[in-house]
Amino acid sequence: MQLPTDADLEHVSHWLHALGLGDYASAMRAHHIDTWALARLDADDLREIGVQSVGHRKRLLAAIAQHFPLAVSAQPTAVMTPAATPAPAVTPVATPAPAPAPTCVPAPLPGEPARKLKLFLSYGRDTFVGEVRALKVALEARGHEVWFDEEQLGIGLDWEDRIERGLDWCDRVVLTMTPHSVRRPDGYCLNELAKALERQKTIIPVLLTDVPGGAPTSICRIQYLDWRDAVPAAQKPDRFQVRMARLCEAIEQDKLDFEGGQQRLLRILQPLNYLGDIERHVARFHGRKSLFERLRQWLDDPRGGQVVWLSGGSGLGKSAIAAMLAHQWGETGGVHFCVAGHVDKGDPRRAILSIAYQLSTYLDTYRTRLMALDLEREIEKDARALFDALLVGPLAGDFPAPEKPWLVVIDALDEATQPDGSNDLAELVGPEWRKLPAWLRLAVTSQPDVEVQTWMSDVTLIPLAGDDAEQRADVRAYLERELAEQDRSTTGQVLDQMVERSEGAFQYAVLLLEEIRQGRCNPEDVIELPRGMQAAYLQTFKRRFTQAGVFEAQIQPMLALMLASPDPTTLAVLAGTLGISLTEVRRRLGQLGSMVSIQSAQGAHDPAWDTV
Repeated sequence: MQLPTDADLEHVSHWLHALGLGDYASAMRAHHIDTWALARLDADDLREIGVQSVGHRKRLLAAIAQHFPLAVSAQPTAVMTPAATPAPAVTPVATPAPAPAPTCVPAPLPGEPARKLKLFLSYGRDTFVGEVRALKVALEARGHEVWFDEEQLGIGLDWEDRIERGLDWCDRVVLTMTPHSVRRPDGYCLNELAKALERQKTIIPVLLTDVPGGAPTSICRIQYLDWRDAVPAAQKPDRFQVRMARLCEAIEQDKLDFEGGQQRLLRILQPLNYLGDIERHVARFHGRKSLFERLRQWLDDPRGGQVVWLSGGSGLGKSAIAAMLAHQWGETGGVHFCVAGHVDKGDPRRAILSIAYQLSTYLDTYRTRLMALDLEREIEKDARALFDALLVGPLAGDFPAPEKPWLVVIDALDEATQPDGSNDLAELVGPEWRKLPAWLRLAVTSQPDVEVQTWMSDVTLIPLAGDDAEQRADVRAYLERELAEQDRSTTGQVLDQMVERSEGAFQYAVLLLEEIRQGRCNPEDVIELPRGMQAAYLQTFKRRFTQAGVFEAQIQPMLALMLASPDPTTLAVLAGTLGISLTEVRRRLGQLGSMVSIQSAQGAHDPAWDTV
């Protein structure tokens, strides 16, 4: 018989807290009471452990009899029950295999959840579907509603529409990670994940089996619940119960700090959260086929330069390209989005710490070497020393070269330029990246500012231009698709006029579509179409604030606060400083449309802590 593990003892602790008897958790742990021992306790045992209250002993014995009935076997086991009615104990199969498990799960967790939620269960249709069914039944037995596409998607139904309705309906997304579900670029769940990110849903990843290449970079900062030791559920009911208790904590109490080898690195390196930077772009991205083909050729060419620079003017979609590389390319192991005026996203030290953490989630040897460092001391160094200590050193020498090249993406490098004209991040990565092994490539996007050009003069350049034929064709196709979704038909001539006025800028198309959607612009009238980005912003403001004094009284003070803050501003700060309600803050921000982005804090319920 195996001695109880920490996870076994932790499960008993969760169970006691669910019963309202958490005061006895420490005593149970001190006496090494796991689920097997729990099923064999009697009143004398409980008294010896320290349960002196007769009422508490009676309650514990009744709960043990209900949830942990004694099995005949002398080995630790658990009773398997369907979702509704009890069933005899299930005898484990001799040889485990990752095949679909029967839709039966260990006994439901005791107690009622603090709140019953609507859960979207995202999974790949592969050999692990049986495990997902078992998870669904257990969640429903707990009292939650579960959206599961085996039941929701039928023949002839609009798959995209049903998925979007399911994501709009749910409170949480439980993403089950298998190679089929999250592999890049064609994982079955990547589209669902992009739509969930766009809606700023809380995502709880559950790892069912090893995923070569790791999770998409867009969610690599989110810790996952390691479920591998509970597969298959039919053969490992005890482990299933332990993992289920932890998942319910995450779902019901937002306790997303899962245990695991990454926890120390996450705590010390404190990687930045880029979900907001990515989610704005991935769901509605369109085009750029030849550009991605060119990037693919560069990445796959062993003789290709180690650094590539995508340089172009404002509004051409550079950040959207970076977001798609992060979300879809399986080779992308790290990403950093620079934001002008942001105290962290313009800081080269925070960029290095974030990139190091992200790479550690994909490269096992690198993670091991990082954890062997005195990280508490190393993180006190300046950016250049930090680059050497966390990247150059651990990746040097006998580091095993991976089978494929890995890619790091730094977006909007020009926005890291400081008021004094210096750009320490450009000065660092431009000359220093060549210290890293040749298989670790870097893709940078920026405007062609002199502060960046100085340090990127001898790298591979891919210019992005608004007058490029493919760029304009992509803008046209994007406009045509989005107008069709608004049930607006328009002529090819009108589309050509819109593209000509856009000067090839995707951001222009985004602003224009929003004005059309709100009825403030008639695309058939060429006079109403502004020319270029500057004119588009100016005309957008003029259309939205036609009433005298509204902008000066309501919008300008709010923008002043946002611009004065080095970090994204919480709605609570805006409301408190301006002396208005949260509802009024949201109404005023709504008038700015796509020019601002409201992001929900991961795991937070109070909308006052949303940031803009």
